[in-house]
Amino acid sequence: MTDARHQIELDVGTALECAESATWSTNELVARTLPTAVSGKEAATTLHHAYSAQYHVARVFDWSKRFGHSQELAGSKAPQSTLGDCLDWMRKARDHADKLCRCFPTFEEVGGKLVPRIAEWAERWPQDYAEADHRARISLEKIESAINTIERQQQIVALVTPEVPKAQR
Repeated sequence: MTDARHQIELDVGTALECAESATWSTNELVARTLPTAVSGKEAATTLHHAYSAQYHVARVFDWSKRFGHSQELAGSKAPQSTLGDCLDWMRKARDHADKLCRCFPTFEEVGGKLVPRIAEWAERWPQDYAEADHRARISLEKIESAINTIERQQQIVALVTPEVPKAQR
């Protein structure tokens, strides 16, 4: 069980590092674009999703560190409800990370063909745009990996923890 708790902490920690990196590169891009942007709405939405994903992963990371180092829980399993809460927060992070990736369209269909595209608000910085897009996609991938790890742990806990009828609680 200790290995599973440690793996959750490692995977969520990696997801947090990637989310922070995505937020940083998005913030850098938006900082450059806002003075010249026709509308700051798209840039603001992009930042919202970056920061929200990072925030949700950070909450789960704090939990995973406490859970991984807790003497009280060292010999037992994570409560099913706690793992469920962590999955809820990580799924919220995944939703924001997915929306962040959609803020960086890379292709559009023109005349039946896909052609490269950069969002209008970021056209002047294609390299920064590509970097922010890349980091956002890695963040989404690592968040998904952490979700899978937590889901596996939740399944293990469900298999080894007998269900207690409500009348006995």
